[in-house]
Amino acid sequence: MTTITWTATDVDGMTATGTQTITVNDKENPSIVAPDGISTGNDLHLPSAVVSTGTAQAADNCPDVKVSSSRSDGAAPGDPFMVGLTTITWTATDASGNTASAKQSITVRDVEAPTLVMADNIITVNATSTTGAIVTYTLNASDNVGVTSTVCSRASGSYFPIGETTVTCTVADAAGNTASGSFVVLVLNAQAQMENLIQYILGLGLSEGTTNPLVNQVRAAYGDGSVGQQCNKMSDFISMVVKKGRGIPFDNAAYMNTEAARIMAVLGCGYAPSRTRLLDPSLLGN
Repeated sequence: MTTITWTATDVDGMTATGTQTITVNDKENPSIVAPDGISTGNDLHLPSAVVSTGTAQAADNCPDVKVSSSRSDGAAPGDPFMVGLTTITWTATDASGNTASAKQSITVRDVEAPTLVMADNIITVNATSTTGAIVTYTLNASDNVGVTSTVCSRASGSYFPIGETTVTCTVADAAGNTASGSFVVLVLNAQAQMENLIQYILGLGLSEGTTNPLVNQVRAAYGDGSVGQQCNKMSDFISMVVKKGRGIPFDNAAYMNTEAARIMAVLGCGYAPSRTRLLDPSLLGN
């Protein structure tokens, strides 16, 4: 605002004054140029990135223009940017309240592959039938943003044949980054299970009079090429365990007969003596 004072003077030097006010309103918006858009990868192991955005440049016909910014995600200006697109709106405001705005795009790309950890390189299980067993396994997969899919060549809970099967698994995230790994599922046949049963018996520390007949019986089944004879010998083994009575701790005897019954199923015997004849010594009294 500008004030003009007008003065009138007559020949005698007499004066009179009046004032006039001139107001010039600033109706011109400032100008503003946003920094260039930025595209960058995520920070390691994080779903975000710290980004130096720069600052918008503003100009105005009057001094004291101020620059401010706001983000489309509502975060503070210096906060990390999440994976995806975030828009920054830069605003210039002059002393008269005139404004202008410009936008800047910040894109954070997920460039980090997921992590896949296998429980074991080899998973060993006993066959439960003549052809194989159902096998379950666990995968530990993680990602800085999140795993979206897990695909394995043979899924957990599938039926695996006797022998070795290689399983290959691939995990992916939403950005298409992938990680793969493999492990082996080993399903033991009847002979391998017999050998493990022998080692179990030898490790119990029972008397020779108890240990040797049991071990020899399993070895006889192991060495007999006839399935029928193998079935008979394993059936006799179960009967021997029952007859040994208190010579074998109850839990150990129950375990041995459970193993023997499964071995008979793998051989395809089609039958196994009942294990219910094992009596818990704690129920018999002294």
